[in-house]
Amino acid sequence: MKIFIFGPPGAGKSTIALEMGRRTGLPVYHLDHFFFKAPNIHVSSAEAMAELETSLPDGDWIMEGNHGDALDFLIKRADHVIILEIPPLLCTYRIIKRYLQQNPELKQAVSEGWEETLSWQFIWFTLRIFPRNLPRQLEQIKMTATGQIHFIKNSRQLDDEIFWKQ
Repeated sequence: MKIFIFGPPGAGKSTIALEMGRRTGLPVYHLDHFFFKAPNIHVSSAEAMAELETSLPDGDWIMEGNHGDALDFLIKRADHVIILEIPPLLCTYRIIKRYLQQNPELKQAVSEGWEETLSWQFIWFTLRIFPRNLPRQLEQIKMTATGQIHFIKNSRQLDDEIFWKQ
């Protein structure tokens, strides 16, 4: 089974992916691992996509992220696309909380050497830019996805989904 988890920053993509990986035994991959390198260096889309295309196994996997350049590549391969529809204000709260708490397990899993920073640009992206781009990205997902699309608004709804418990 191939699962792609998509949503805004702070929606819980990494946390959900890690939990799904624990429950299913599927390997978990994070798009940030391909698009950012230590120490906090953003690599070119071409370089990130080349690494992603050669690193993603043919077998089962869970991938999470929201990098637009990887969207088509992943949704064409995923059996299930999970779209997290979490309000921007809640995501912003979670980002600030994540920054203050600094979960070492999550930090290491996402991208080794990445240092979590909190900036107004990131907050602005979460509150304004991502929501503005979302309708276009959702249309892209609906038109390109070959697997099932699941719209998730909260963790209870995710727990009700049967597909990933198999």
